[in-house]
Amino acid sequence: KDEISFGDNTLTLGVRSEQISTQLTDYKDTDKNSKSSESVLLPGVGIYSQLMPEAGVLAGVHQGYSATPPGQDGDVESEKSLNFELGVRFDFNGFNLGQGEIIAFLNDYSQLTGSCTANTGCNNSDLDSQVNAGEAQVMGVEAAWKLTREFSGYAFPVALTYTFTQAEFGKEFEDTKGAFGDAGQVIFVGDELAYVPQHRLNAQLGIERSAWKANLSALYQSKMRDTPGQGSIADNEIIDAYMVLDLSTSYQALPTLQVYGTVDNLLGNDYVVASMPYGYRPGKPRSANLGVKYKF
Repeated sequence: KDEISFGDNTLTLGVRSEQISTQLTDYKDTDKNSKSSESVLLPGVGIYSQLMPEAGVLAGVHQGYSATPPGQDGDVESEKSLNFELGVRFDFNGFNLGQGEIIAFLNDYSQLTGSCTANTGCNNSDLDSQVNAGEAQVMGVEAAWKLTREFSGYAFPVALTYTFTQAEFGKEFEDTKGAFGDAGQVIFVGDELAYVPQHRLNAQLGIERSAWKANLSALYQSKMRDTPGQGSIADNEIIDAYMVLDLSTSYQALPTLQVYGTVDNLLGNDYVVASMPYGYRPGKPRSANLGVKYKF
């Protein structure tokens, strides 16, 4: 990795080399025993330009890669992608307007892979196997903003983060093992990936004074589909939108000692996070924790 600065611009060049060796030993079924090795080079480049004291633009291109686990069928390929980002960062704290960033991204998969696990509901005979889906695109926008205001000895930090995501398959294929949806389902070009909500918004409001801190966090997640498809989501394939409030507080009793407490799902909302495997899975119920942190 190297950084090159010229004027108000910073160019970052990098390359990662991976030497991967895997081995599977199955004492019950020796036909599954296998060894493999591969070598990959993953380049990346990024640039940041400070257009003005309060704002700058950034761009980057990076190679993505995920190696194939041992014991896979001979036609299973490793996951490969080319990842792009373009955005702007701003710092308007001098005008009491906070700081943040807005970044558009595209993950262009030439080979998307999925894995059969107990969580996806695959047959026991297919567990730990990997499936290729071919081309896919995951694109969207991430935005973040934070601001801290002070009044009468209190500090009030505020933060917002938002992500819009659109994820689609770019190749028609049959999901024979159910790694992406239902086993045997034919997935078409333009079908949306399951369990990828389009909208996620997190808002945080805090209050701080001396050694005390408290923070209220709200998370909103839009509806999503539980199996690949396109168009309106059928009633039996939808995971409804939900919102959850969390509360946390802490007291710094000593430089090395902190007392803290948290309440997750403050309002005790009932909501569903998944329908796999084998039926709906509820979100975390209201739960409270009280603890102590000590630095030695």
